Amino acid sequence: MGSAGESIIVEVQTDRDRYRVGEPVGMRLRVSNNGALPVELVFPSAQRYDFVVFKDGEEVWRWSRGRVFAMVLGVMVLKPGEGKTFVETWRPAGCAPGKYRVVGMIVCKPAFEAACIVEIGNAF
Repeated sequence: MGSAGESIIVEVQTDRDRYRVGEPVGMRLRVSNNGALPVELVFPSAQRYDFVVFKDGEEVWRWSRGRVFAMVLGVMVLKPGEGKTFVETWRPAGCAPGKYRVVGMIVCKPAFEAACIVEIGNAF
């Protein structure tokens, strides 16, 4: 097995860069093994990923909030060149116009994350 820190690539994307207030934001998180050896990711629970949205450094939404995950160790093995994709939707009802930071995380130990910026406005 290879070292996860050296060969894991994490990317987060939204389906667009700009949204109108209240419009759903599609999010995609991808974790890939860019190395030459299989990589084992160890998870402290059944949860594999999370999405968190921030505005001005304050958390405004978290995909996992209110969800329950079994407290069992889990393992994900990624072969060389293999990747896994996780897709969720954020519905920003009641959010003020502005720029938001979307963070996608693979919640293994150690965790891996990536971020992107989206803009929410009254008219796009």
